[in-house]
Amino acid sequence: MTKPLRDLADLPDWPRLLWEHEAANYVRESLNTFRGGVGVRWPEPVDAPSGRRRYDRLEIDRAVDALSSLAGGRA
Repeated sequence: MTKPLRDLADLPDWPRLLWEHEAANYVRESLNTFRGGVGVRWPEPVDAPSGRRRYDRLEIDRAVDALSSLAGGRA
């Protein structure tokens, strides 16, 4: 039996490079909704040192800023 994934909403410090499901949880979207927004409102994943694709949390933060009044966008 595999151990269930921890609810990431409870983490005080998110890792810099996020798996796809973590990135979706980080912005509080379903996985399918997040996938549909990649390259549109969310950044493309980057190649992590492990060779696996990950999402840069700081790039996601910049995308959120662009959507909000912090960057003069609509709130």
